[in-house]
Amino acid sequence: MLRFRTVAWIVGMWAIFLPPLTKDVGDLRAADELLTDVRIQTTDGERQIAGRVVAEGAAGELLVEDSIGRMRQLVKSELLSRDDRRGEWAPADSAELARQLTAEAGAEFGVHETEHYLVCSNCGTGYHQFIGKLLETVYSQYFSFWEKLQVSVKAPERRLPVLLFQSDSEFQAFAARIHPETDFAGVPGFYSVRDNLVLVVDLTRDRTLRDVASVRKKLADQPLQVATIVHEAVH
Repeated sequence: MLRFRTVAWIVGMWAIFLPPLTKDVGDLRAADELLTDVRIQTTDGERQIAGRVVAEGAAGELLVEDSIGRMRQLVKSELLSRDDRRGEWAPADSAELARQLTAEAGAEFGVHETEHYLVCSNCGTGYHQFIGKLLETVYSQYFSFWEKLQVSVKAPERRLPVLLFQSDSEFQAFAARIHPETDFAGVPGFYSVRDNLVLVVDLTRDRTLRDVASVRKKLADQPLQVATIVHEAVH
């Protein structure tokens, strides 16, 4: 049977390779941030992006975070116009994040909140409950790992977004849409740094599973696939 206590070892191994956040970056709602509205040129035409400026490069590169946490890395040649101002940064709350995720994923996706995650899913009840419990276990053990090392890690100040897909075809189609340059064949899930989003496919392929115990039993022979999901959660 798949047991959550195995997650601790996996989190520990992956955490070795992750740089801990030791510097306080301040509250998400900051009163004096450099905000920007940029108009960029894409292959599909012009596009507007609004957010806060996270970093600027010497050659005119720009890293912009939008209201739902997506990071847009822009080069100078893409920028058609830019309007900067200083002011309060107000990131999207859970309701707005849920609205945007369901608008992009599809009307058949429902939203399920845990203490630290916002899960948007078209999977069966058992699977999104299983993923929610797994993510919360990873979250707790990740921070416990660093606490034992006496390393200060700043916790997220809003729920982290996760997309769950019932079928591999849906997962692959969405992945190709946001990362057309990457082949995700055979991949059960990944974390998109640019979109600040975890995408996961239902490993059971069974919408009839109604409880966590049934999902655990179904996944007992897929520990490496589940470990991949744990890896993405650590990101």
